[in-house]
Amino acid sequence: MPSTVASVLVVLVILAMVRANVSPYAALISATILTVSASQIRYAQEVREYSLAVLSATCLIYCLLRWESAGSPSRHPIGLYALLFLAPLIQYGLVFFSFAVLTTIALRILLTRNTSFKVSHAFRGFMSLAAGSLLTYFLTARFQFRPGGGQWYLAGDYFDPSAGTLTHFLGTNLMGLMQFVIVGRLRAICCATVAAAFCFAQLITRKVETITILVLTSVICIMLTSVARVYPFGGVRQCIFLAPGLVLLVGVACADFLKRLKGSVQPTACVGLMALIIFSSHRGMRTFQPYGEFEDTQSILNELGKLAGPNDQIFVFHNAVEPLQFYLDGKDHRFIYGKLHPHAPQEYVPEILASIDPHNSRFWLVFSHLGEPSDHVEEQLVVNLLRSNWNLKCVIAPARAALFLATRKNSP
Repeated sequence: MPSTVASVLVVLVILAMVRANVSPYAALISATILTVSASQIRYAQEVREYSLAVLSATCLIYCLLRWESAGSPSRHPIGLYALLFLAPLIQYGLVFFSFAVLTTIALRILLTRNTSFKVSHAFRGFMSLAAGSLLTYFLTARFQFRPGGGQWYLAGDYFDPSAGTLTHFLGTNLMGLMQFVIVGRLRAICCATVAAAFCFAQLITRKVETITILVLTSVICIMLTSVARVYPFGGVRQCIFLAPGLVLLVGVACADFLKRLKGSVQPTACVGLMALIIFSSHRGMRTFQPYGEFEDTQSILNELGKLAGPNDQIFVFHNAVEPLQFYLDGKDHRFIYGKLHPHAPQEYVPEILASIDPHNSRFWLVFSHLGEPSDHVEEQLVVNLLRSNWNLKCVIAPARAALFLATRKNSP
């Protein structure tokens, strides 16, 4: 529920960008892209920090653009300071995005006199970000943060000189990020082309929008952290906070194109573009399957409701623990929830056997949220190790879940 609320608020804040000198067409187009984004829909269902990170990034963009358009040099953007302090507590990647916000402020101060920001604003913003970063470091980051030592499946999102050139890495991962935010290769290419053309036009006229500076600095910042092997860069959920900036840039670019049309044609063209975005998102939804994990989990629970006996024990593999606890509300005593053994996968089977009543001749084994190749490897490892003393029957196996019935080989 909190993630869903955060995702809805993201769309509302994007629409509110009209109060930050963003054209209504740009706000509508950007909100439409985010509303039908398969990645946003998927993470709106997860009890994780990703939707809140997107909301935080969106609010930072709003505060930046709002103060730039209507702020006063004699006052201070207190809301922006508060968000810069809170950002590191939500997700580590927001530290780098917040730094990009401060860099954008500094560039606006250096490049133009027509700005509501002052050096004191940038300094206080930096102090707010530093205070939040230090707090989150002492609370959690010092125990969790290992530069370059993350999950193996993120290896392709850190630059490795032995794997290819820097240009190839940045180009491939940037397109991967666009496809993650705007699902569908053709849609991502079209949006990237429109945004690139808009940026090029600004270079020619030497009038660069604040949102353009922010998007470029944030993407470059995350690229540099990836090259330094500090933070991943690419089409992964760890970079989902870049979505509102990228989408807003695309929306502003499209709105810039629309204003070149006749005034009477602009509303119709905007509605047609929004309809095209919604229609073209259907294929992306089918490919990305944003509701897949929910549907898979529900199918598992439905089968257990029909087949599991009142005295059957049901062992839940670690990936499925949080969603099943959420759906069941912890009320069913038959469920046994497993632990994660990231560095000792051979410990899964002893844990399962120690949890099951030795007098029982059968139990159920639940796998869910198998989103990464490593999850499927763990599933097969557990199943193969159990087969020495148990007969395992796969009852149902959706795309990212599986339900097995295990019976003792020596049972009657």
